[in-house]
Amino acid sequence: MAIKHTFTSAVEDGADETLVRPVDWNADHEGTATPDPHKTSHDYLGADELSPIRLMSQRAVPIIPKVWTDINGFTAAHTGTGSFTTGLLLGNLQTGTTNGSEGCIYDTAGFWQAYAGYGYSWGTKVSIRQGTTQIIGIGFFATPANIDLLPPTNTTHQNHVGFIVDASGNLWASSGNASNETQTDTGIDISGQYDLILSIYGNNVGLYFYVDHVLKATHLLASSYYPNAVVCYYTMYLKTLTEANRAMFCYPLSMFPQFAY
Repeated sequence: MAIKHTFTSAVEDGADETLVRPVDWNADHEGTATPDPHKTSHDYLGADELSPIRLMSQRAVPIIPKVWTDINGFTAAHTGTGSFTTGLLLGNLQTGTTNGSEGCIYDTAGFWQAYAGYGYSWGTKVSIRQGTTQIIGIGFFATPANIDLLPPTNTTHQNHVGFIVDASGNLWASSGNASNETQTDTGIDISGQYDLILSIYGNNVGLYFYVDHVLKATHLLASSYYPNAVVCYYTMYLKTLTEANRAMFCYPLSMFPQFAY
């Protein structure tokens, strides 16, 4: 199919062929009958594949937002004086002042299955009111009501992919099965009030842990422990190790269904 400019020129061509002449302006455009492959035109991080630290699926899988003012589909598993209340677009998780009390809320459907051949993204924001003398678990856990996965000498094990804050306020990236964990110190020390944006991206190569949109840990599936075909539950967990209230604000989260590569 010939393609020409809308406008043409009746001016005669000049003698200098190195200049654009009316004959060039009037000529048919050249084209190709075979378009470039879609992947070639939009490679990784191009228009069709966004960065994993952005809260959007690479395959345009619909986002699933969750606002804490509507806690339908979630279960509270508090102990002692632990509690959960809702505020304006946030949830307020507290332990109360009884030593050993837990504030815990988790979804009932189950979401995360980390195994080769699937991809997933997840992210949320939290505001930690006091970072020490407590245990915090944020992410996906097979046993939400017991997240004493204190690195590096924890004595309990469970299938999980998430973030752990130990009693000293150190933030860890953690993944594991029912027998072992892979835990990486992010280098972030939460000694007081702290706001964090936490996100996790997974594919058939590994698990990637981001804090405030910066990659802090990579757990390659070939050399790390991770849940394999086991349903885990989105969880916010807080346990006080002192006779003082520990609180954490949980902002709207975003989750993405698994999809095969």
